[in-house]
Amino acid sequence: MKIISYGAAGEVTDSIHAVVLSHAHIDHSGLLPMLAKLGYRGPLYSTHATRDLCSIMLQDSAHIQKRDAEWLSRKHTMFIPPLYQPEDVSEIMRHFISVPYKLRFPLLPGVFVTFHEAGHVLGSAMVEFEYEEQGKPRRSNSSTRSKASRGASFSRATLDARACPF
Repeated sequence: MKIISYGAAGEVTDSIHAVVLSHAHIDHSGLLPMLAKLGYRGPLYSTHATRDLCSIMLQDSAHIQKRDAEWLSRKHTMFIPPLYQPEDVSEIMRHFISVPYKLRFPLLPGVFVTFHEAGHVLGSAMVEFEYEEQGKPRRSNSSTRSKASRGASFSRATLDARACPF
């Protein structure tokens, strides 16, 4: 997992226009409350079941974060804050938009997304992106893209293959 430093908060949240979550595994969703803590207030798209699982898992993760921070603080005799609090989980959960499978929806101007059943875990989806690049229609999905670009972020209507922290 990549941890975003607090110093980069404005830069990080200003550069993210939308988040698409393929499934609820904690290695994919576990730092989403950090986005809320850093000020992200944009949409977060997932399937219904992924949203429901995240609501439980992320609250549990916040509790674990708190207990770990307390233990580390005692061990190192200095205050070590948790990565996020339950209120950060509540904030990010307000931004979830649940989308059914097979419904094509606009992510950003010129960028469309469709969730397809993946069979990985409850609510998991293969994420299909449709966009134009240099005037040509393009399609990309989470099962055929390289590992390096799986977390790609979109900057308005263009596909930007920079790695995203999520």
